Amino acid sequence: RNGGECKVRRRNKSSMKHNLIKSGRWTDSERRIFLKGLEKYGRGKWKEIATLIPTRSTVQVKTHAQMVMKRVQQGEDVFAEFSSPSSNVQQDNSNSVLNGYLVNIDA
Repeated sequence: RNGGECKVRRRNKSSMKHNLIKSGRWTDSERRIFLKGLEKYGRGKWKEIATLIPTRSTVQVKTHAQMVMKRVQQGEDVFAEFSSPSSNVQQDNSNSVLNGYLVNIDA
């Protein structure tokens, strides 16, 4: 492969994902998947979390995480909406992930 062929492959691969990416408000299902990904992978693993949400880019996931962490700092329980018994996101485990994040950003 030469440089030109690599460039075309990269462009084609990125354009496939780009066609799925949407903007605007996050849906409930996207937020739920984000929280499950945060619980599974932990903070800072935005690329891994983004692979779970095909409609959002890594940058969008990172930006969403910043907004969520800001809401947590203000005392909001971001997991309350999804902490029903049928949900796989458990409030205690999820809050520990967020608390670890808050400790690290304050340091």
